[in-house]
Amino acid sequence: MIPDKILNVFNRSIKMVCSNIACYCNDPVSDFTRKRKLPAETLIHFIVQMQSKSLNSELCEYFTDLDSLLYCIGSLPAKRQA
Repeated sequence: MIPDKILNVFNRSIKMVCSNIACYCNDPVSDFTRKRKLPAETLIHFIVQMQSKSLNSELCEYFTDLDSLLYCIGSLPAKRQA
């Protein structure tokens, strides 16, 4: 029961951050304002679950949909540098 509660609190926290994403952005006017294939909620879940493997390995394990995977391999490093 405790792990379920922790997961629920974690998910609610991520939803709260995403609903107030402008408070956590460098440029709240343009960051996360468009609908993207890699929304803030998915990005936060992915980054929290990374396990110090190569980026490609992490992406392959996290994304099971091939279209999402191919898109993210190119776009995630660009988002990190921005």
